[in-house]
Amino acid sequence: MQELRGILLAAAGADALFLGQSILADDRIQIVAAPQPLRDFALVDQASKPFGLSDLRGRTSLVFFGFTSCQSVCPPTMEKLRQVAKALADEPGPLASVLISVDGERDTPTALEAYLAPFQPNFIGVTGPPLAVRDVANDFSAVFFKGMRIGAMASFPTE
Repeated sequence: MQELRGILLAAAGADALFLGQSILADDRIQIVAAPQPLRDFALVDQASKPFGLSDLRGRTSLVFFGFTSCQSVCPPTMEKLRQVAKALADEPGPLASVLISVDGERDTPTALEAYLAPFQPNFIGVTGPPLAVRDVANDFSAVFFKGMRIGAMASFPTE
């Protein structure tokens, strides 16, 4: 119950305690007093069709920033999103779960389509040029970075 209380207090903007420690001491946590307006954006979905925020109007949407080669955080997060979608299946109105790839250089529409196949039909994969994705992430207050290359020909980790 203490965990839930911490979340509720944080949402209220109070100096919440999470397991006995102030969660506001963590510089990765940002408390936003009011909803922030989001600008429309122009990315591409897993079907290679243009996709923007305007495509989500009128739909309850769960937005997640990740990438298809993620092996630690993304798979369990995608499973949680699937569970939420299943739990809300009887609710009125459509629900969309949107994965915005932070690795547009590797996450092509084809790669997103293959990655999202087990999660269909209400999962949408979106990708685009790195600078465009960075701008979208900034609007959502999401943070990501690419690490240093490992070896001369190897790829780089993305977090």
